[in-house]
Formats: sequence, structure tokens, C-alpha cells
Amino acid sequence: MTGIIFTGHGSFASGMHSAVSLLAGESERVLSVDFPGDNTVLLKEKLQSAVSTLVQKQCQQILILCDILSGSPFHTAVAVSQDNSNISVIYGIHLAPAVELCLRAEDSVFSETDLNTLLADSREMTGLFRLSQENTGASDYADEGI
Repeated sequence: MTGIIFTGHGSFASGMHSAVSLLAGESERVLSVDFPGDNTVLLKEKLQSAVSTLVQKQCQQILILCDILSGSPFHTAVAVSQDNSNISVIYGIHLAPAVELCLRAEDSVFSETDLNTLLADSREMTGLFRLSQENTGASDYADEGI
């Protein structure tokens, strides 16, 4: 099974954790570590503690899901991952792939191919929706709650 840790700037991590829990259900193997300021030493300690918690819960793999590439949470997560080959860091995470990972994590250990496929699929979940100039009334999506 796979453990998941969300991290990011401000309260991104706890916000993502809350949203994913609403959609995918609560899991004791999904944790969040927020980064409210500029104390990367404390952030590293909290990430290491979260990793230890997931190891104690028998997680064979740990995914650290970060908000953006090259931020302090990303760099700190990479530093923590250097201590354990079973930790992978994914950056630029958004809700759709996070939900997918959390739904599958209980029963899965993800290969690099699995993760790359999921990330490729997640790119298709980001786009721009606009009503055409001709159709300013109700859209075809109204029945779907949009």
C-alpha cells in the first residue's frame, strides 16, 4: 500500500487533504504538512515525522505531493526523499490526480510507469471552458451541474 503526504505553501496541503477526503474518503495513510512561512528546518522535521508515521503504518511506498516545482516545500520534500528510495515526489499536483492517487493507494504500489500515465492523464483534466458568442443562454453542461 501507498502513503500520501500533501505539502505546499500556506495551507495548500491541508486544503488539498480536506478536498480529497471529501471526494475519496478519509484515510489514515493520507497526511498533510503545511508550510506557513520560511522555516524550512521545521518543514523538514514535519515531513520526516509524516514519513515515519506512514512507515509505521506499513506503507511500502510514499508519495509526497507538492504544489509547485522549485518552491521550498518541493526542495524540502526532495531532501527528505533522499533518505528513502521508496519515496517519490510529485510537483504541480491538482485535485483530479490527487483524488485518483488516494482512491488507488490503499491497494497499490505505483510503478514509475503508473505515475507517468496518471500525470499524463491529469494534463487532459486542465483546460479552458468558454461559452461561444452564439450561445449565451444555458449551456449543454447545465444538466451536469456546471
